[in-house]
Amino acid sequence: MSGPLLHLAVSLELVGGWNGDLYAHPVHDSGFAVLLNRIGRTSANTVGSGTAGLQAVFDDSSAFDIHPGLPANGLLTGTWQPDARTADPELVTHSSPRRAFPGSFAGLAPSGRWTLFPADLSPGGTSILTTWSLHLTTVSEPGTGLLTAGAMLFAFRIRKRQSSCYSRAFGSPQQTPQAATGMSGNSMTRD
Repeated sequence: MSGPLLHLAVSLELVGGWNGDLYAHPVHDSGFAVLLNRIGRTSANTVGSGTAGLQAVFDDSSAFDIHPGLPANGLLTGTWQPDARTADPELVTHSSPRRAFPGSFAGLAPSGRWTLFPADLSPGGTSILTTWSLHLTTVSEPGTGLLTAGAMLFAFRIRKRQSSCYSRAFGSPQQTPQAATGMSGNSMTRD
């Protein structure tokens, strides 16, 4: 990828457990965001959302805050604004300030190590993280593509003039997807 990060969305898939027990945040370079912080927890409901499992995309541009923890039962799905509440998970409520959005990653280089810290903060039903992914949008660097294409065309024309019977197939470089590098304590990293 070329250019700095413009937008980040994060997908999480968890099975089982109690969603009101969950806390999760990604970290990369100086960026930090809170995806989940005991969703559904209010001053009147200290146990949080009783839903089990989720298949969600966390995106700042969504119209819906994840913290209310809708629906009342079943699998939580869809695209949601991240919780972004940085309050202590034992004290967080729906009225806690929201300060840690994925927008904090804007302007950072997308390459390097990304770490997701997921935590199930209460005993009992255990949540299992089955997959997570990053959806990155970068700012393209102006002119880089045209300069590269122009250099390849120029190199091709020089080679063609050197030998009329020489031909070469030009392919595009392949990019391999980010691969999970394993577990490190309670966090999972991607390079």
